Amino acid sequence: MSEGTTKETIRLEAFSDAVFAIAITILALELRLPDGDGDVRLRDELLDLWPAYVAYLLSFSTILIMWLNHHALLLWVRRAEGKLLVANGVLLMLVAAVPFPTTLVSHHLGDSGGRLALAAFCGLFAAITLAFAWVWATVVRHRRDIAPALPDREVRATAWHLSISFAGYLAALGLALVNALAGLGLALGMAAFWLWAAYRRHRAALET
Repeated sequence: MSEGTTKETIRLEAFSDAVFAIAITILALELRLPDGDGDVRLRDELLDLWPAYVAYLLSFSTILIMWLNHHALLLWVRRAEGKLLVANGVLLMLVAAVPFPTTLVSHHLGDSGGRLALAAFCGLFAAITLAFAWVWATVVRHRRDIAPALPDREVRATAWHLSISFAGYLAALGLALVNALAGLGLALGMAAFWLWAAYRRHRAALET
């Protein structure tokens, strides 16, 4: 592998890591200070902010897990090409937008707008799954040149996981429109699923 090829791969990883880090940091800005004075009022206002805590926890954990899966994907990549950079750029564009539906959820989860807010949240993660699938498809399509060590079993496993994720987030979107808490529960389940997938993917990449 040439020095230029290695440098381009490092730049791809560094830029991606920076976007994930910025997106995950911005989420904390929604954890605003309450206005209450006195122990009782402050306690009540802190309790009333529970949607912000839930939205932060869900978004932070999901972005973190996405980063783990993205890192595992790039373990296979030995060369960065234009098509991969474009697909990865679209993925990062959607990741950078996560704070917006997070703010919607934190402001509306406890009121009548909660269902639509959570549906928007789940819809974005369905779109992120499609973008991740585009990145993965680009790697697979050009794996002879950019990921020569990528085995067929990993191609099949990741394709299956992406299909489950997309269907899961669409189902969470539909549930959210009926019952916000049911949609939230399925979204948390999808985060747990991708945490397991990230662990499996890292182990597969390191053992090859």
